[in-house]
Amino acid sequence: MVRRTGYMRLLLALFLSFWPLTARAAGGLTLGAACSNADDNSAHASISTFQYVRCSGGVWVLQSLQPGAATDACAAAAAGEIQWTGAALQYCNGASWASLSAGGNPALSSLIAATAGNTIANAANAQVWNWDTLTTGTALKIASTSMTTGSLLNLSNTHTTGTGIVLSVTTATTGGAKVIQAYANGTTGGNTGVFAQVDSTDGNAMGVWGYVPAAAGTGTGVMGRSDSTAGGVGVWGWAPSATGVNIGVSGRTDSTTAFARGVDGLAIGATGATYGVYGTGASATGAGGYFTNTNGGYALVTGSGNVGIGTTTPANTLDVAGTVKLGSAGTAMTAMGVCTVASYTPSNSFVTDTCTGVPASTSVAVNCSPVGALSSASDTINARANGTLNQIIVNTSAANANAVSLVCMWVRP
Repeated sequence: MVRRTGYMRLLLALFLSFWPLTARAAGGLTLGAACSNADDNSAHASISTFQYVRCSGGVWVLQSLQPGAATDACAAAAAGEIQWTGAALQYCNGASWASLSAGGNPALSSLIAATAGNTIANAANAQVWNWDTLTTGTALKIASTSMTTGSLLNLSNTHTTGTGIVLSVTTATTGGAKVIQAYANGTTGGNTGVFAQVDSTDGNAMGVWGYVPAAAGTGTGVMGRSDSTAGGVGVWGWAPSATGVNIGVSGRTDSTTAFARGVDGLAIGATGATYGVYGTGASATGAGGYFTNTNGGYALVTGSGNVGIGTTTPANTLDVAGTVKLGSAGTAMTAMGVCTVASYTPSNSFVTDTCTGVPASTSVAVNCSPVGALSSASDTINARANGTLNQIIVNTSAANANAVSLVCMWVRP
């Protein structure tokens, strides 16, 4: 019986020496446990379905994997498999092999389309994307061919007391590049290239604020341009709040160079009722345009062209269709003009002469001066309208032998 027991022990020892190490490892092998293989790297074992170890330096450590190139096409049944092509590490997404960048993070160019909505909460981790070798083209493009409502890009800051900038865009170029270019290329509809709205009732709230801090140069705070030939608008601003000193469009420049502009409007259409800057007011106490100069300079200066008040087709440098009042003590007048009498022989009797432009009204004041000398320096000329168009009645305080021409100014209340 003793011999048989010893024999069985010998057979058991021989059997265990040939048993695969993987089987022996399943009995409780753990990472970091001691191993005594003569050649550390020759002993390998599996401690779970997805973990393999090898004996290294007398202890069990995780074994790295070295996949090769797959021979099968990527399909749904192979989703999750990985392969090394000899040049790139790829994974099967269920439809095709996609590359993984170094470190296991996919490159932006290898991202696939989202299949559901998602929110990425970056907390306080700022993100910076650089395209330092891009010289032409578009670095980032967000586009849609199906959106009918909503926003393609929405940036918001819900902090009610913050002073941060929601969108900051800068360019260091000096070649006339645009920091922001907005283009509404629809040929119909009330499309807007840039739309800014402010609902604040604070007096400093502004829909659009343009600022040129340079103290020299002909910088422009805000420039609007319309090439339309059918009544286009270069700049249009809207502050819808019913209270507060709100500003639809505000422009500012700190430049000391002549002709620097806080707001500059340019309508280059050769036809059509276009306006570089257009202002209108609906309030009974408001104004379509308001200009002031707080330093004693010019409130409004016009260059070439005619100015019309009450008319959109001014025929003269200043063309007023309506009444005019000069001075705080003055009274309103509806018309004023100048006419001439080609030849007048002074007489103390009233004579009728033609003076083109005088209205057909007796309520017209006329004042005439001679072009040439009268017989007596003390003689005076009296004139008035006779109620007939282009006619006045004239006499002198004394008869004169010298014929003169008259220049007359008339005013109608």
